[in-house]
Amino acid sequence: MPKRVARTLVLVAALLAMGSCAGDPGPQGPPGSGHAHSYEGTVMLADGAVGAGVLVLLHALDINGRPVTALMATLTDSEGGFTVSTDLDATDTWLGLEAVVGERHYLALLAAPDDLLVDPVSDGVARLVDLVAGPPGGRHLDDFAREEIVTLTADARVALAGAGTDLTDPDAVLDVLLAELGGDVADYSGGAYSLAATSGIVTVDPPDVATTLQFFNYSLVDGRTEFWDIMRDGAIYDGTHEAYDIMFELNVDGAGFPNMVPGGPDTRIEDGREVALGPVLDLGVPGLEVTRKIFVPEQLSFVRYAEILTNSSAAEITVDVTVDGDLGSDESTDHVHFSSTGDSEVTAEDEWFASHWGFDSSSVGFFFPGAEPNKSGDNVAYSWRDVTIPAQGTVVLFHWGFQRTGGSSDELAAIMAGLEASMPAAYFDGVSIAECDAGLNAGTNPNVMGEAGAVAPFATVTATNLTSAGIVSAGAAGDGSFAMILRDTNSGDQVRVSATDGTDELVVVP
Repeated sequence: MPKRVARTLVLVAALLAMGSCAGDPGPQGPPGSGHAHSYEGTVMLADGAVGAGVLVLLHALDINGRPVTALMATLTDSEGGFTVSTDLDATDTWLGLEAVVGERHYLALLAAPDDLLVDPVSDGVARLVDLVAGPPGGRHLDDFAREEIVTLTADARVALAGAGTDLTDPDAVLDVLLAELGGDVADYSGGAYSLAATSGIVTVDPPDVATTLQFFNYSLVDGRTEFWDIMRDGAIYDGTHEAYDIMFELNVDGAGFPNMVPGGPDTRIEDGREVALGPVLDLGVPGLEVTRKIFVPEQLSFVRYAEILTNSSAAEITVDVTVDGDLGSDESTDHVHFSSTGDSEVTAEDEWFASHWGFDSSSVGFFFPGAEPNKSGDNVAYSWRDVTIPAQGTVVLFHWGFQRTGGSSDELAAIMAGLEASMPAAYFDGVSIAECDAGLNAGTNPNVMGEAGAVAPFATVTATNLTSAGIVSAGAAGDGSFAMILRDTNSGDQVRVSATDGTDELVVVP
């Protein structure tokens, strides 16, 4: 027996002992001594039949819609009818109903105290509202008027009937309601979005005190005592405990970054934590200068690469940039343990992945915003395709590597998932303002942001700067929140914010 069902039966036994079942209302207490509020309704099953003999639970809900107290249990009569009573007034306190039909649980928000109907439609509405109001710290039930819940439910019945939805499939019900009513839920919740001028994470230039490197491999130790042995081309040789068999080699349009000779001005350590190699002239393409900077923090645990591409010619240059190498695990599988798309496959849509194979191997992780990854056995590569560097301009590609000796890939996955959502400034320590501003794939704070309920759950949001012609799109989270970077946006710019839920507004950046 499922644990949830077992817990429900224990709860029901206690509640039925305190309360009463339909058909046996029990003696009426004297005025003022019983439950002040009674609510009547009907349970309808997914096939359209009445829910006779169905267990109905009355819950008090918190502001996130979560049950906090089970107030009463009863059984429906032969026509699916039920009556529940409580001292709480549904117009002041959020109450919810739960009808238990086998392993299926139909939910309903008790917004209209009269003529209640608990069925797959009310369940779909409750789940739709829960997407926005359920997560802590965002919107909540008190942001909705009860009349709005009533309207949503009525509209949901029309939408589901019009779509011919299979009501026995709760996922199909929710999909239709998301498509048809997701925008209404966002509007009713009152979630807002905001725009700001583009601002870089880096606001102060580092000292960049440079010392010439006299030897390779040059080793730096991070805040977790992981070992990063940097080779003459900027790649990592072994890492700690042979996490790698040479990793993070750079290739630009078919040309590999060369081995540098120590002792010269193009091999240096800046501020004691960042190895700088180059510039290398005409790498891959005439007029392209490439510098590699490899930073290892003193407090945190990672290696950060800045691939700095400078175009000294009079015409724009477009190149493919690839970083690749081997893992020390010598694994034969193409799979990983975690990826940004939520599975064990490495696909073009991934922006990071983490893995750990073998009893003695280290966990490793790679974070490469904007690149397309590939993994074949222990060979790892990720590429930025068609990177355009304007004439006399610079583009910087940032990427990060992680290793954990004795640590888990779960930990690395959690770190990189957090970076994907919001990049802390500490991950750009040692980066100059100019390098940050030239960052193609990172280095700025999100400036188009929506709180929970700003748009429909999972909607695609697009921001278009009508002044600079910049455009960016991102998918909203399940609660309707989003955050993205619209570059080259300044105060006074006009920005159109649109979404697949029907949102379409023109906003002036403050």
